Amino acid sequence: MGRVNWMERAKEVACRYRINCRELQALRYAAQPASCPVRSGRIPKPTEDEVMRRYASARQTRLEQETEAVEFAIAMVRRKKQGDLTERLWEMVYRDQTHYLKGAALELGIPERTAVRYSGYFLKNIAFAMGYISTF
Repeated sequence: MGRVNWMERAKEVACRYRINCRELQALRYAAQPASCPVRSGRIPKPTEDEVMRRYASARQTRLEQETEAVEFAIAMVRRKKQGDLTERLWEMVYRDQTHYLKGAALELGIPERTAVRYSGYFLKNIAFAMGYISTF
C-alpha cells in the first residue's frame, strides 16, 4: 500500500474519532436487551431483526477498532519527549478540527516542518494499529 493511501486513511480515522466515540456509545446503549420486543411501535420480523443486529455488531467492531487505534496513538505520543505538543497538535488539527497543520504550528510556536513530523508520527501509529502498515 502506498504512502498516500495509509496516510489518508489514518487521517480519516483521526478526524472521525469524536464522531466514532459518540456513535459507539449509542450502539452500546441500543444493544442493551429491550424488555419488550416491540420497538418503535412495530413488531420486528425475525430475519430483518437478525440482519440489523449483525450490521450493528459489525459496525460496532469497526468503531471500536478505529477508536482503539487513535487511543493507541495518543498513548504512544504521550511517551515521547515532546508528547504534549503532539497531543495538542492532534486535538487542534484532527479531533476539534479548528486549525490546519500550519495554523496549529503557529499557535503552538513550533516550525511547520516540526508539526508535519509530529503529525506524521501520530498518523503512523494509527496506521500501524489499524494494520495499514506493518512497521514504521
